[in-house]
Amino acid sequence: LSACKTYCGKTSPSKKEIGAMLSLLQKEGLLMSPSDLYSPGSWDPITAALTQRAMVLGKSGELKTWGLVLGALKAAREEQVTSEQAKFWLGLGG
Repeated sequence: LSACKTYCGKTSPSKKEIGAMLSLLQKEGLLMSPSDLYSPGSWDPITAALTQRAMVLGKSGELKTWGLVLGALKAAREEQVTSEQAKFWLGLGG
């Protein structure tokens, strides 16, 4: 969550929004665990699935949250932030 606050500013998603998005991604089989988010190989399939869901159901909340989280992950990756730091920032572990 801290990474999102750092990189997203006032538009940062809440811990509840991130939790709901992670829960949906796990339910849909796109993540085995939240740590899978740190693998850039998972980003395109997640984006595609959430985009499809938004188009079919007209619900874009998780897609918006994912966009913010993805932006923060990419920025952290560019700054070579470790996955442990990123997990801490996203509120997924200490």
